[in-house]
Amino acid sequence: MIGVIITHVRNEEGLIRGWITHHEALVKKIILIDYQSSDRTVDIAKEFACVEIQQSVDEKFDAVGCDRQVKAIEALYPNDLKIALTITEYLCVSGEEKNISFELSNDISRLRAKVLVNLIGDQVQTIWEDEINYGKGFALGLSTLWPVRQRFIHRTKTLEYQVGRHELNGKSVEFIDRNVAWIEWRAFNNFDQGSIIRRQEISKNIPKTDHTGCCAFQHRLNKKGIIGQFEFYKSQANSEICWRLIFRYLNTRNIFTRVLKRCLYIYYMFIMTILAKKK
Repeated sequence: MIGVIITHVRNEEGLIRGWITHHEALVKKIILIDYQSSDRTVDIAKEFACVEIQQSVDEKFDAVGCDRQVKAIEALYPNDLKIALTITEYLCVSGEEKNISFELSNDISRLRAKVLVNLIGDQVQTIWEDEINYGKGFALGLSTLWPVRQRFIHRTKTLEYQVGRHELNGKSVEFIDRNVAWIEWRAFNNFDQGSIIRRQEISKNIPKTDHTGCCAFQHRLNKKGIIGQFEFYKSQANSEICWRLIFRYLNTRNIFTRVLKRCLYIYYMFIMTILAKKK
């Protein structure tokens, strides 16, 4: 069983109950970092015995500050199996592995991400992030170039995360078998006008330091950009299985392709930063 799951929220009363309910059977404790929610988020979370609420150190969400607080919490549980997720990321395990202990080959493993995408009432479509043609996303001007939803589960004191906690500094880590455990990213699951408003509210509460740097760039989109992301993931989920398998190969095994994509990703973030500074 997982010792600790850490997440951070602000005004997520529409998502918090389902997120906690999904995870409470997998974990001993959920630590919720609250960024001064003004709705019922905290009240709902208090209904669950497994939840511990901590106030954010920073007044507004700050990518670097959030990572710092997550790492400080992780350090309090050095021997526990732990993972940090966002409120739209769901840790999933196969049916026969509900009491999974994650027998790791070492103390750290990565979890692959699966994207769920659909409009309310429509059938849910899914695609693994390593099956996505991120080059097409780059061509469309979307911040969807690199498989960035992967997460790390570990039983070390803490990890040297890159900003956002999707990558580690100078460390190669093996993936857990995707048939055993994975992350479901549900930001575009049951997508509707409320989903757009939620993303826009996140953008409004990101500090200027994140808007002018290379942090949280996926939350800087306007309504058109948010819908564009949804349509991109939907088109990728509808792509032929042969193309999905080809891109899985390119994304996971071809070193040249991975390096090229990383260069494009860095270039895109650089352009985003320059444009932000001109505003």
